[in-house]
Amino acid sequence: MKMKKTNLSIAISLILMSGSMSQMAMAEEANTEGEKLDNVEVIQIKGVRGSLAKAAYVKQSASGVQESIVAEDIGKFPDQNVAESLQRLTGVSISRTNGEGDGVTIRGFGPRFNNVRLNGRTLAAADGDRGFDFQVLPSEVIRGADVYKSTQAYLPDGSLGGYINLQTMRPLSSRGFNATVAGGARYEDQSKETTPRFSGLVSNTFADDTVGVMFALGYEESETRIDRYQGIRWGESSSVSNLQGNVKYTDGSIAPKDVAILHPRRVRFLSEQERRERLALAGSIQFVPNDSVEIIFDALSVDLKRENIGAGFQLPTQAGNYSNVVINRGGTIVSADISGTNIDGESEDNSEDQSILAVGTNANWQVNDNLELEFDVSYSKAEASPTYVQLVPQITGSDVSFSINNLAASGGGDVVEFDTGINLNDPSAIRTHWNGGDSAQFDDEVFQTQLHSNYNFDDGILRTIKFGGEYTQRTKNRKFFDNFTDVDTGCSPCGGAADYDDNLFVKNHVQNYLSKESGQFPSNIFGIPDIQAYKDATLAIRSQLGIPGDPFNAPFVPSRSSEISEDVLSLYTQFNFEGSADHFEWFADLGLRYSDTQVESAGFRQIPQKILLTSQPGAVEIRADIISTEATPVSETNKFDNFLPSANFKLDFLNGYIIRGGVGKTMSRPAMEHLGVDRAVSVEEGGVVTVTGGNVMLQPYEVISGDLSFEYYADNGNAYSLGFFYKQIDQFISTLTQSSPFNDPSIEIDPALTKELGGKDLIQVTNTNLNREGGTVSGIEASALYNFDELPGIWSNFGIQANYTYVTSKDEQGDTIGLPNVTEPVGLEGLAKNTYNVVGFYDDGKFQGRLAYNWRDSFLLARTGIIGSSGIPEHTDSYGQLDFSSSYNFTDKFSIALEAINLTNERSLQYADSRDRVTNLSYTGRRFFLTGRYTF
Repeated sequence: MKMKKTNLSIAISLILMSGSMSQMAMAEEANTEGEKLDNVEVIQIKGVRGSLAKAAYVKQSASGVQESIVAEDIGKFPDQNVAESLQRLTGVSISRTNGEGDGVTIRGFGPRFNNVRLNGRTLAAADGDRGFDFQVLPSEVIRGADVYKSTQAYLPDGSLGGYINLQTMRPLSSRGFNATVAGGARYEDQSKETTPRFSGLVSNTFADDTVGVMFALGYEESETRIDRYQGIRWGESSSVSNLQGNVKYTDGSIAPKDVAILHPRRVRFLSEQERRERLALAGSIQFVPNDSVEIIFDALSVDLKRENIGAGFQLPTQAGNYSNVVINRGGTIVSADISGTNIDGESEDNSEDQSILAVGTNANWQVNDNLELEFDVSYSKAEASPTYVQLVPQITGSDVSFSINNLAASGGGDVVEFDTGINLNDPSAIRTHWNGGDSAQFDDEVFQTQLHSNYNFDDGILRTIKFGGEYTQRTKNRKFFDNFTDVDTGCSPCGGAADYDDNLFVKNHVQNYLSKESGQFPSNIFGIPDIQAYKDATLAIRSQLGIPGDPFNAPFVPSRSSEISEDVLSLYTQFNFEGSADHFEWFADLGLRYSDTQVESAGFRQIPQKILLTSQPGAVEIRADIISTEATPVSETNKFDNFLPSANFKLDFLNGYIIRGGVGKTMSRPAMEHLGVDRAVSVEEGGVVTVTGGNVMLQPYEVISGDLSFEYYADNGNAYSLGFFYKQIDQFISTLTQSSPFNDPSIEIDPALTKELGGKDLIQVTNTNLNREGGTVSGIEASALYNFDELPGIWSNFGIQANYTYVTSKDEQGDTIGLPNVTEPVGLEGLAKNTYNVVGFYDDGKFQGRLAYNWRDSFLLARTGIIGSSGIPEHTDSYGQLDFSSSYNFTDKFSIALEAINLTNERSLQYADSRDRVTNLSYTGRRFFLTGRYTF
């Protein structure tokens, strides 16, 4: 059956077909049969309009619901970061770390619920989760990205929101010798730093274009300043520390004696200077000896170094004598006077080295006219060594008074105002207090083999049978080193017992801090320019005072370390059908995927024996430590299997109108960091015993999904779509936080600690990951691509791309928080109700310009927060960002591009339960890129 197409469609399809065909099972083949037309002039469309036209064609030809991005030209992806390109797609939003996209959310499901692969292969990840970190991948080596939203049996399992396949460049896609080099600079307006960046890609073909070789290199440095304000450890207490006098509401009335008061137990003002250096090397060899065989070898190496040095101070709002306390009707402290405490410096060294190596071989064999086989084997390894050192000198005495206002963000601003007569920028007042830190070593190894096949029938409605499978062996190691819980080691000594040399510090190290925020707080912050000199001085003081231990050499913590091995065997079969009627052609598929997963988790257990008081009697802050047994090795196993059926249909009315629909079952495996056998017990301030650990017996997330979409593709490249989706979550995983009186007769409690607590029981907070029934997610997606071809003159070069996604969820089985003055969260984590993107572009062949705005609604970040809010739900506020990019082609070979990210200098903000309880506010500033590009 011949598929009628316009001349433009044929031209675009010929452009796409000029590259080699690979990863056949990872991307549904477009039906490229067409009526034979003579003298069709193929015009290669480049630039913004060309990439959008190619992406629209891929979406139109796909059998399921799919979104795609195609590079504008070889080595020229639309954005500096692949994640930031993906956010332009319908139903896709991103998470950011320090202003740069690092994870992708699809239809409200966050990074851990989406399967991201490179050339159809699982890439090792240097953390405790399965999420793909887009920051490590240079965009210069990417030629396209496909986002599959509907369920099909031949697609890899492991995703609830969608499956993303990133494709690297292939040498035979462009015959002969090709080379492109690009170099330029990156400027960060908040750090005022300019750093270099350059990339190069060269490819060539040999032996009558049967052998192709490609090599790419990308190098980039960046220096970013991140200004933060944090209110952490939000919690409830019947009264704050040493409360004096009555608590009043904002209207002046006196609050009840037993009113539940909420406030942060730390308030931090911190500015970080982050320097990154990334070197990426990629290579590919492609061999096509004849029309039936294709062999590809790929290799990728990425080395990312990140150094993050923070400077600031913190108000220890968990301590001191509180008076003149004013709260709002929600129970949050608005203002208060605090005395009898100190103000601390807050400097941090949060650095990391990360590397990824990935190699793979793919062989495609057209056995005969009917049978096609593909074999793929790959290996990848990722390593990371994050380090976190916290330096907390005392910048005031231990008997300080200060007033705080706007502790509840009540309209006057989102940053706490405070007033003290002490100069917080004076090095002469800085004395010793506390130092500590932790570090980790992560490594992840993935070995994967895949076999895929197509059997095509010559006639009949059954056109293709796809069958195959894959085997994946993955091992993830986590080693933790920590001395945060060792108070004796951390004190340097505490309480300002020794004076530091003033030369270790500089005044006004950070200037114009949080300049866009209103309120009374220091705008200039002192700093420690030489972290190593500060460490050496601290160790010298400890030695002089006879204090043993090293706060900067964290010991190994067996109870937080583990090795998790996972073996997955997955098999599938899918039947593809085709037929036609008078006015339309129809396509359908019916398939089943079977997945068998086996998990082994090995680690250590330590049994707590005694809880000791470590703070001085009568201290404002009550601290304790746990004495445990020696670490004992332990190992546990789990296994589960899943049957995942799917069915899809597509109606093509041959006039641009298409209807698609589908239903299927999907699954996502638990985060590997949640499968550990580790179990850690610690004591927080005030005698709160915290118990955290993994659960190797977790079962996977399971979802039944349905899709229905209506689409229209015009001959001039305009495209419109309206889609509906529904997901029923049969099985979910939640972090359950339970608070109860501590009652473990096997653990001895120091009588001195009981006395300090006034005879009250210790409180135990247990954080556990458990399976439960899920809820439902439903939504609407709409998109449009419009070129103003009908306008006269240069106006015809304009166009607009826009999309909107609405998502709603119900989660009636969610855990009850049960805390006073805390609203029970509604819906699932990570689901923003409204998301939209608007992109205006201009392309006349010489000059290209694009202005893009992306906006995401507020959403529930964590149902039960741990650090930021001590069990209180955490939310992310709405966020919108405006980006601009442009380029000018001086010749066919040389061009210059100017790009600007976050033009309006937006901030990101999180809060605990209520918008007036800010947990984190940060500015990363604007980024500007100037790049020259030459193609040989």
